[in-house]
Amino acid sequence: MVLRSSNFSGKRTFILLWTLASVTGFVFLPLIIWHGAYSLTGRVLVDALLQGFSLPALQSILLKGRLPQRNWWVLLSAVGWFTAWLSLYFAGAALGSNQLLSMVAVWSSVGCIVALAHWFLLRKMKAVWWWLGLSFVGLVLGSVALWAGIVYIGSERWGMVGQGIVYGLCSGVGMVQFLRSQPPRKMFVG
Repeated sequence: MVLRSSNFSGKRTFILLWTLASVTGFVFLPLIIWHGAYSLTGRVLVDALLQGFSLPALQSILLKGRLPQRNWWVLLSAVGWFTAWLSLYFAGAALGSNQLLSMVAVWSSVGCIVALAHWFLLRKMKAVWWWLGLSFVGLVLGSVALWAGIVYIGSERWGMVGQGIVYGLCSGVGMVQFLRSQPPRKMFVG
């Protein structure tokens, strides 16, 4: 699927697949593990590991043939994700009684650290800010969807689905714009 063409269907398909990868990475794989009797520390660590590896692994499948050095994508994303969660956990990420502000602050921090990891890989490429900016916005708005699912629906699982959808749509648009701005010789190095 070439994203440089004016074929809107190809862009929509990529964004749909990216969103499905995001929902899978945010929701389904962590839920497999969460049914155990884990302490909060164990849950945070398991979540950081599962989301930190599964989400970028699924994304890298979609980036095959589109992003030079895509294998580094998984490693740098996982390191950024895990570093962010560990930092927040040990810094005492419970920022107070306002659950919405706490979630936005936590996911904003995760977004900044993961964006920094991605920047190391993508810094020499054109229009990297499309990806970094919309990925960050997706994490922040996704945290609001997670909060809304918990508060209004009463379900963390549905909140996580909303979070995956919002993040997937925002970051998918960012990735499409980023990939479209790359010269053909760089975009299809595999």
